[in-house]
Amino acid sequence: MAKKRLCILGSKIPEFEEKMLLKEAKGLFGASYVRLPDVRIESRKNVRIMAGNANLLMTDAVLPRIEWQHVQYGYAILKLLENRVAIPNTPESLPIVHDKFLTLLYLHAAGIPVPETYLASTRTAVEDILERIQYPVIIKLLMGGEGKGVMKAESKSSAMALIDTIERIRQPIFIEEYLEGGHEDIRAMVIGDEVVAAMKRIAPTGDFRANISGGGHGEKIDLDSRMTNLALKAARAIGIEITGVDIIETNRGPKIVEVNYKPQFSGLMKATGVNVARLMVEYMYKKVRDL
Repeated sequence: MAKKRLCILGSKIPEFEEKMLLKEAKGLFGASYVRLPDVRIESRKNVRIMAGNANLLMTDAVLPRIEWQHVQYGYAILKLLENRVAIPNTPESLPIVHDKFLTLLYLHAAGIPVPETYLASTRTAVEDILERIQYPVIIKLLMGGEGKGVMKAESKSSAMALIDTIERIRQPIFIEEYLEGGHEDIRAMVIGDEVVAAMKRIAPTGDFRANISGGGHGEKIDLDSRMTNLALKAARAIGIEITGVDIIETNRGPKIVEVNYKPQFSGLMKATGVNVARLMVEYMYKKVRDL
C-alpha cells in the first residue's frame, strides 16, 4: 500500500525544526516541504492549490509552520484545505495566534488567566492608559516571535519613547501588565490532548526575555495537573492542536502569556530529551492512518 502523503507548509527555507520533521516523517509518510510563497491558487472549473506540479488538495495531511508575514495568504490556503486534508489547526487559529492581543482576548473569553492588556492606535489615545497603570509594563508589537518586538518600560517617560517609535511604523500600541517572575516562563508543548514535554525557560543575565533563541536556557520540568490542564484549555480555546503554550507563574497563580503557531522545539528537545518532531509526525499519522 502506498504511503500517506504529508506536506510541511512553511514560510521560508527549512530550519532545524522542519528538517527534523522531514527526517522523522520518512518512515511513515511520503513527506515534502513546501514554502508558502511558492504556492499558487488556481480557481477555474476546480480549485487547485499548486506547489510546482503538485496539488496540495491531493495530499493526505498538511502540517502548517506559517509565520506572521504570511497570515492572510496562509489563511486562504488553509481554508481551502479545510475538511479535505488533515490539518491539526483550524484556519481561524492562524490570524488569532499571530496577533498577540487577539490571542489574549480569546483566552480571556474562555476563562483562562492572562495578564491585563491594553490596545490603542495612537499616542494620544494611550496617554490616559499610561497615567493609570503601574510600572514597569511590557510593550509589544502585535506580530512577531522569538522575543522580538517585546520591550520593557520602567516609567511613563520610557514608555512614551517606545510608543513614539511604534507609532512611526504605524503599528497599534499593545501594552501588557508586567508579571513578577517575568524573567522566567514555562513552555508547554501541546500535541493533541497531551502536554508531551515542558521546560522552564530562564532569561540571560540582564534581560527579561526567556526565549531560547534570544540566549535563554531551558530546564526540564514536570507540570502538575493544574498547569497541564491550563495549557490544554488554552490550545482548545484557540483551535490549535500542535502548539507551544507559554506560562508565567505569579503569586496570583499561573497566567498564559502566549500561544505559538510555529513553536520552535530544538531547545525543548535538548532540555527534556523528548523527540518532539517524532511525536508531531506520529500525531499527524494517526489523523490519516484510517482514511
